[in-house]
Amino acid sequence: MLNTTSRFICTVFVATSLLIGIAEAAEGSRRAPADNPTPTGGIQTQDYPVTLAMPQGSVPEGIAIKGSIAFVTSLSHGAVYKLDLATGAHEVLNPGESDSAAGILLDEQGRLYVAGARGGSVQVIDSNHGKTLANYRLAADEKSFVNDVARLNDAIYATDSFAPVIYKLPLGKGGALPEQTDIKTIPLSGISYVEGFNANGISTTPDGKALLVVQMNTGVLYRVDPASGVAAPVDIGGTDLKGGDGLLREGKTLYVVRNIPNTIAVLELDEAGTTARLKTELKDPRFDTPTTIARLGDRLYLPNARLTLKDPENADFTVTAISYKP
Repeated sequence: MLNTTSRFICTVFVATSLLIGIAEAAEGSRRAPADNPTPTGGIQTQDYPVTLAMPQGSVPEGIAIKGSIAFVTSLSHGAVYKLDLATGAHEVLNPGESDSAAGILLDEQGRLYVAGARGGSVQVIDSNHGKTLANYRLAADEKSFVNDVARLNDAIYATDSFAPVIYKLPLGKGGALPEQTDIKTIPLSGISYVEGFNANGISTTPDGKALLVVQMNTGVLYRVDPASGVAAPVDIGGTDLKGGDGLLREGKTLYVVRNIPNTIAVLELDEAGTTARLKTELKDPRFDTPTTIARLGDRLYLPNARLTLKDPENADFTVTAISYKP
């Protein structure tokens, strides 16, 4: 039987534990979710093919996964393909509103946000039926390449590889899509654009307070304030990220796909996304300038864009799967 002092100590201990738990839960609610918000339902992939053929000339660039279905964009045609990862069967989900498409994002409502690349747009597609829900014009001239998209809190953000800006598509109540007039262009500062492709892949910091953007031609990873556009280099400890294309963040693990080097750099971030250290590099002989990355179970899937080809229209293309869990 507990005496008065013992009961008091137990009461204080329980109350303190509850307060700590509440604080941790509140902090957890502020953290940004991983880049793939759609659960995969415990799908087992061991019998799935590890190399999946894409249509000839398609130049696959972006990928998002829902269940056992991947949605893959075409850099050459602007289409979005529906790829069955279990069988390898593919079909056109949406022919596209632009003549090219790059990064793609899937949200919790099953909507696909497609970066329109040289079309200067973001298209929103129903992933179930392929219907175009909206098409937003972000850039008015040819000096634009809308490359990748990410969600932070109640907005979609897009990078532009040719113009030093990020685009913001604010979402309304319940994730309602914005009007064209709601789109904001936020100038980037602290990052110098040079010849070639600049800002490319985009993700979020683990604490959900900022964006992460990789500059492909310089290999610098930036932490970007989503309100002001101020960019500060992330301390990556001398890691080589040149050719950095698509990003995938899972908790504090950040995958940076380096296209021409045919390498995935796996980094460990701090909570704020101000520092990162290289954990390992992943390579595979089947990589042929992979551009971005998505996960299903213990597998990572990467489109091979084969960007060095002189005649991509008559070439064969694939999506490659590798097994890796940090």
